[in-house]
Amino acid sequence: MGLCHSNQESIRALMDSANQPVKTSALAKQSLALGIASIALCLGFICGIPAIICGVKARSKIRRSNGTLGGDGLAIAGLVTGCFGTVFITCFICMQVIGTLKFIHFKRIEKTECDIAAIALGIDSYKMLKGGYPSNLEILAQGNDPYFKKGIPLDPWGHPYQYKYPGTHPPLKYDVSSLGPDGVESADDITSWKAESGSRDGS
Repeated sequence: MGLCHSNQESIRALMDSANQPVKTSALAKQSLALGIASIALCLGFICGIPAIICGVKARSKIRRSNGTLGGDGLAIAGLVTGCFGTVFITCFICMQVIGTLKFIHFKRIEKTECDIAAIALGIDSYKMLKGGYPSNLEILAQGNDPYFKKGIPLDPWGHPYQYKYPGTHPPLKYDVSSLGPDGVESADDITSWKAESGSRDGS
């Protein structure tokens, strides 16, 4: 009798649990909401990683709930959107940063080429008026009516422009150059003779 009574109690408990309404996991809802936000609001890993964490925790609790918790599909959707938002938005941001850095580098090179052209013009004007080339660039910023009233500019990387007379790179009698981003003589230097060669090749 005792055994039969115990079995009846167990069956009744199972039936009661089966009749209870299944609750949707709050973590699963949060996972999906965060996953959607990571994509829709372009928040990437800011919302994507929490979405993944909530989704993993939600699925674990759902498996251990013996059917009293639902929302496994929501948790999976949160995981998928969280992963996608994290990877896609992060890649997009990286591409934007790389593009911006390349644009800044291009504008710096463009500014350097303009500075070198202006310095070369000042040197040529000095030669026409004085009959000889200046011994250094600072001379172009001296006197009552200097060619560079604000002084010789630095290149966009903060380095002084290099001047050499007599030059070693024809057709100009002098060399003007920037040492570029690394500040030492290397292949990335921007020079008057390269610019002159390019202008002749294009003409």
